[in-house]
Amino acid sequence: MALIRIVNSSKYFINSILYLSIVTYISTYFSSESFGKDEVVATVGQEKITINEVNILAKNLSIQDISLPKDQLNNIILRQLINNKILANLARKNDLDKSIEFQRLKNISEDRMLHDLFVQKQINKRVNKDSLKRKYENYISKLTNQEEVRARHILLSSKEDAIRILQKFREGESFSSLAKKNSIGPSANLGGDLGYFTKDLMVEEFSLATFDLKVGEVSNPVKTKFGWHIIKLLDKREIKPPKFDQVEKKLIEDIKEEIYQEIIFLGKKKVKVYIVDKDNFDYE
Repeated sequence: MALIRIVNSSKYFINSILYLSIVTYISTYFSSESFGKDEVVATVGQEKITINEVNILAKNLSIQDISLPKDQLNNIILRQLINNKILANLARKNDLDKSIEFQRLKNISEDRMLHDLFVQKQINKRVNKDSLKRKYENYISKLTNQEEVRARHILLSSKEDAIRILQKFREGESFSSLAKKNSIGPSANLGGDLGYFTKDLMVEEFSLATFDLKVGEVSNPVKTKFGWHIIKLLDKREIKPPKFDQVEKKLIEDIKEEIYQEIIFLGKKKVKVYIVDKDNFDYE
């Protein structure tokens, strides 16, 4: 997961997120990648910087979001790691490592890394071919024997306006043209075209009227909370379930979210959470 979409090669923007990247996502790297020989690439005083440290940040910055050659990116990352150590040493000489601020930041960072490490280990254990197969079968079962339609509509503020525009259509004016000229809905510039949709995507009154039409048929004025609609059905078809590889990424993300919510739910049963400042904070 990328922390930020980097739209240019500015070193400033990359440097500004390197620290956050290593604090927030380092555990993901350690739990999901196998390490080879940890070659030392630089030293700062007596401290070493290894290739694996560079790789951790490179991975979490998401290479596909950065328009830089790998060697150039690695040099920017190495420079930042060196600068981190230089300034960290200066901070220690000024006893900042003993400050309350540092201890609080350290605790927050440690909790976050343990949080990520635990979640990732659960994900690695439970996201597999079998769980993805079950998720896919459940996903396509909900689409079996379902229809979707494509329709145009003209949205108007009153029933009188809807009757007037419907009459113009019956007298021979183009539905698309009438939508462009008169509809107050966001699809007006598309001639009222709403594309394909299933019943659950629209408000009930609109869906019932639309799915009851025959292809090419135009409805009488239909009232919803948005106003008055004149609807023309363009097409009706049975939904063709997508192939596995078309939805694999979505299924993986859905499973990850389910695992995370389950972990939190079970974890909350084992510890009591009490909000002291109930006037300003809440937790569910």
